[in-house]
Parts: sequence; C-alpha cells; structure tokens
Amino acid sequence: LQWADAPSLDLLSFLLSTDAQMKNVMFICAYRSNEVGQDHPFASIMDNVKESMKDDVQLVETVDLFSLSQDVITQFIADSIGKEEEVEEVTELAEVVYQKTMGNIFCVMQAMEELVRKNALYYDMMCFEWRWAVSKVELSTTISDDVVETVKGKIKELSNEIQHMLIVMAYVPNTLEVPVLT
Repeated sequence: LQWADAPSLDLLSFLLSTDAQMKNVMFICAYRSNEVGQDHPFASIMDNVKESMKDDVQLVETVDLFSLSQDVITQFIADSIGKEEEVEEVTELAEVVYQKTMGNIFCVMQAMEELVRKNALYYDMMCFEWRWAVSKVELSTTISDDVVETVKGKIKELSNEIQHMLIVMAYVPNTLEVPVLT
C-alpha cells in the first residue's frame, strides 16, 4: 500500500469505514513500515479506522513482519538449489545475497533470479547440480542494490512488443479480453 494511488486509498478508506456495512469481510493490508510514516495517507486511514472502531479494538490487528535472518536465508537458498544437505556449501553465496537484500524474501528471490539471468548461478547439466563460478566480490557486483532496478532490468530484456504491451496494459482495467492485446 505504500505505492497506492489516491483513488485506491479513497476506496480503501470507504470500504473500511463503518458506514460501508462490510462486517463480514476481512481486509489484509500489507505495506513496508519503513516507507509509510505518519504523514503517509495510509497512516491517516488506519488512524481513522482505529478511531471509528475503538469499541471493537480487536477488529483491527497489526502484525509486524521482520526480515529473515542470515541463517534462514542460507537455508532457503540451500533448499532452492538442492543443497539442503550441504548448507555450508552455499554460505558464501548466501552472505552476498543477504547483504544485498537484508533478509527481505521478495528481494532474495529477485536476486537469485538475477544471478541465474546473468549466468552467475547456473545449472550444470553434466553434474546435475546448481553451481556458481564467481567469487564473493563478483557475486556482489552482479546483484543490483535496488530491487526496483532489478525488475526494470527484467522488463528491459523483454522484446519491444512485450514492453509496449505492458505499457498499454498499465492503462487497461483489471479484466482484459484477448482481442485488446492483438
């Protein structure tokens, strides 16, 4: 929700208000707490919702999710590349990925995809296992510091036609008929 536009936040505010008669609907709102301060529109929406439901405080629950530890990221990477029995083999790779992602699982997955896309992490068909043949420093420079840049890089690798289609689809409603794409 940290990137939600004003009309979307207005709709959310309306739906969460007690006037909307949405008693049997659960809303799960996710956002990055480091990107939503007290001056963010979503913060004021939540303040209003909590105020309007002060008699039913249990109706609003906040769950803080924290970054995963380096050990968990190491285990995740080991599991992902079939090294669950040899976790120590992925320690160097996991250290670099953790330093770049700080334990954010979405960023970890994007970093792993980026390493595969750039052939820094590859599946060796002769040995039937995942390998990486670059040093810790090379791994560090291969992974982008910014997940947004990673996603932008993935989009830039698409054909011009697909990029144009993504631009058009950004302006099309949620449902889309196949003829619109052709």
